[in-house]
Amino acid sequence: MMRLRRASVIVALSLLLAWVTTASAEGAWVLWRQSLTGDKELWFAQEAYANVSECRAGEAVRNRAEERIRAETPPAEKRTRPAFSYLCLPDAIDPRGPKGK
Repeated sequence: MMRLRRASVIVALSLLLAWVTTASAEGAWVLWRQSLTGDKELWFAQEAYANVSECRAGEAVRNRAEERIRAETPPAEKRTRPAFSYLCLPDAIDPRGPKGK
């Protein structure tokens, strides 16, 4: 079951990456923070960038910092602390999904 879930995530991210790389690198990019607590997933826009390279640099710095924090967090606190990760997307993509009318 875990392998199937992991494979599904890998396929979804690969498709997203393929689509994102076709997007204009000259347009605005947004750095999003994903917060995972239990089975709850939330997305928050963090910063906007003029190009993909600046956004990816900010993404890398923040993800490395989050990895260090996770490594230093005691096991008892890991259960209650949300896990964060960061992702750059073109400004036309909202990971929260379509807005209802």
